[in-house]
Amino acid sequence: MMAPIAADDIRTALDAGHLWPALQPLVHLRSGRIAGFEMLARWTCPQRGVVSPIDFIDIAERGGVLDVLLLKLLDTVAASLRHWPPELRLAINLSPCQFLDGSLLDRLAAVMHQHGLPMSRLQLEITETVLVQDHERTLQTILAARQAGASLSLDDFGTGYSSLTRLQSYPFDEIKIDASFVRTMDQNPDSFRIVLAVAGLGQSLKMHVVAEGIETAEQLRFLRQHRCDIGQGYLFDKPISGRELIDSLRRYPCRPQADQRL
Repeated sequence: MMAPIAADDIRTALDAGHLWPALQPLVHLRSGRIAGFEMLARWTCPQRGVVSPIDFIDIAERGGVLDVLLLKLLDTVAASLRHWPPELRLAINLSPCQFLDGSLLDRLAAVMHQHGLPMSRLQLEITETVLVQDHERTLQTILAARQAGASLSLDDFGTGYSSLTRLQSYPFDEIKIDASFVRTMDQNPDSFRIVLAVAGLGQSLKMHVVAEGIETAEQLRFLRQHRCDIGQGYLFDKPISGRELIDSLRRYPCRPQADQRL
């Protein structure tokens, strides 16, 4: 029987290259062109096999290694990001504690600067939970991130605690419809109504709307019809390694005859 995962196991996996960044495409639903990639952590352990992020992200945060993990994976991706077409962005996920840590933004900027990249290439994704934290601190952090050049995305919208009043108080660039609603909207009337409501809300607030978890052509047609801007899901591609990136760019070019170097 394997021992429970510990923070030191995560550090060891990072050093050994067993914990690596996967990239999932974000695709413009109207044009079919690529908008960028979301960076996701993947762990293939020689002893444990594939370890789900559900099983190690919380441990990394409690053990004080989540920032180490994020910065290490960002450094790996940024080495190739500088060769992507310049309009492509990289979305990264931040926990509420990470986002509200005043020093993390500077450390993210340092990694980007090391690779000759502006912060405008980063999209910071945070969940609704951050909106119930200290309002003034949250707002100041959002404004600081935007001033640094990064864009802001409210992830998993509809699953947390935010209200319309809170959402209107913060200058997000986009909201993401949680995959659970997209996957079940053809069977669950509540999911269907939530998807419609969030799409309409995004349009009203002049925010881009991103739909996660798109798996079928029927879902894609519906989301296009209701003016969702960007999609993500297995219909387009699974999370891929850096070696597979060029194939994804060929399938979903960001512009005609895009420069597709790595």
